[in-house]
Formats: sequence, structure tokens, C-alpha cells
Amino acid sequence: MIPLIFTILILGIGTIALSFNHSILLFIGKIHSFFLTILLSKLTLLNNISFSISKGLFISKWETFLLYLSIVLILLFFNYKYIFLQKIFITILFFIISLDIIEDIGLKSQKKIIVYNIPNHIAVDLISGNKHHFITDLKLLKNKEMIQFFVKNNWNFLDLNPPNLLSLNDFNFSTIKW
Repeated sequence: MIPLIFTILILGIGTIALSFNHSILLFIGKIHSFFLTILLSKLTLLNNISFSISKGLFISKWETFLLYLSIVLILLFFNYKYIFLQKIFITILFFIISLDIIEDIGLKSQKKIIVYNIPNHIAVDLISGNKHHFITDLKLLKNKEMIQFFVKNNWNFLDLNPPNLLSLNDFNFSTIKW
């Protein structure tokens, strides 16, 4: 997939660089269109696979790199049958699991106040561990699309449980156990 995207990028740059020649531009445009069609069909295929898109799943760059490295190592092991490749694979898997456990421990002990920058709205998260109180105005509470766009990715990243939703419109005086 990445080589295909790189090829499309090069073709796009070539289109701009060779825009003075109409016949070359048409040829590059047809190749560009062909590669875009392939890319779109592959993305549609990936999107239709069960569980290919998971809400709430977040892995870091290092975890992604280590997962790809472990896949390469296990494929090399099956091809060449070198025992040291299997040992490196197991070590990397252990390291990935350790990273995840360390991250989970850190997230369980977090205490944060987050003020979100949402146009024409006030939104604050009071976070303790994986529990949190989301305080905002009533208009934003009713607008699920804006919460999805501006806030939910952060909730997934911080591994938070569903929030205790509180409306600013209902506040006269209240004590929140946090």
C-alpha cells in the first residue's frame, strides 16, 4: 500500500513538472487514475474486513514498529528456520506486552484537568484514573458529532471509561467527588 501511495505522489509531482507537454500530461494522468483506482479498491477491501476498523483502539508508533518487526521476524523464521529469529520474535512480543502494561499502569494513575478548544462551546474533563467527569454546555452535550470529532479521540487515547456527563446549564452549585 505504501509503495502505491509513493508512486501516486511521484506521479502527482510529475504531472506538475511536465504540465507544459499535453501528450505526456495525458499519459501521466491515465497512469495516475489507474493507480488511484487500485488504491481505492484496496482501501474499500480493507474497510470491509471484519474488525479492520476498531473504535477505541490506540497503539503508539513504537508498538506499531515492533508489531511489524515481529511479523517480519516470524515470516523469516518460517522461511529459514533459524532459532535465533524465533527468540528475537518472542523477545519483541514480550517487550510489546510490557510496553502496554506500563502504559496501562500510567493511565490508571492519571489525574488531569483538560480544557477542550471547541468553537463556541465550553468543555472540561476532570480525569482520575480511567474515570472522568465531562462538563460542558447543553448544546454541545446534544451534538454527538462535535463530541465525536473534538473529544472522543482523546478519551480513547487516555483509555477512559464512558464519562459522567454534566451540563453547565444545570450548575448552580455542586460538589463533584473527583
